[in-house]
Amino acid sequence: MHGSDLDREGKSKRLSTAIEGWLGLDHDNVIPIFGMTLGFGPLPALVCPWMEKGTLTRYLEQNHHQITASTRKAMLLEVISAVLYLHDHGIIHGSLSGSNIFINDLGRACVADFGMAALLLEFSSETYFSSSIGGAVRWIGPELFQVPDESSNSVGFPSTQSDVYSFGCIMLQVLSGKVPYHYFQRDTQVFFAISTGVKPLHPDSSCVNETQWSVIQQCWLAPQQRPTMEKLYSLVNELEF
Repeated sequence: MHGSDLDREGKSKRLSTAIEGWLGLDHDNVIPIFGMTLGFGPLPALVCPWMEKGTLTRYLEQNHHQITASTRKAMLLEVISAVLYLHDHGIIHGSLSGSNIFINDLGRACVADFGMAALLLEFSSETYFSSSIGGAVRWIGPELFQVPDESSNSVGFPSTQSDVYSFGCIMLQVLSGKVPYHYFQRDTQVFFAISTGVKPLHPDSSCVNETQWSVIQQCWLAPQQRPTMEKLYSLVNELEF
């Protein structure tokens, strides 16, 4: 067997093992995986339930002014609860964004696409930026866009801390109704802002008050200074909305 065949077989086994682990997940705010199917690309496609209300981004765009403060708080706690559950099961989400959080028929936030970012990085030679440019770049921590130098082949890899950064962007989006860096139309502009340390602007105080903004900013500190997801749950739960 050629080296490329062995490599392909190894990656296939790695993917199958990961998916088998995901099949056993059971949480109200984690979208269940029913199985996988072929024919939609080079990798197996996951089979999940249909979410009629669509993604968080779409839901906020269509219903922003009708969503109550208590509902926004509940959504944020639901996302934290889901990510905490994943972390407790050794799963890093890696690409948490408004495009892979869905709203179910009960109006609850449900997280999908968990663990895919790390697998895609493992299976390809792309950087995090090139593999995520079409989706989650606006929600991704700057450490994941590191470009390896000549003395190192390492690249930024998803972690519990990078999930915390992404949650800060989700919190900004849920409260303001707009995606992070909404004033930039192109993902390349967002990438430049993130890579040069420019954080999203503070929106109108009627959307995000100073206490809420403080929690968001804590999520955007250097990785080791960010709060844990457990701490975030307490911080958000104690906030006035």
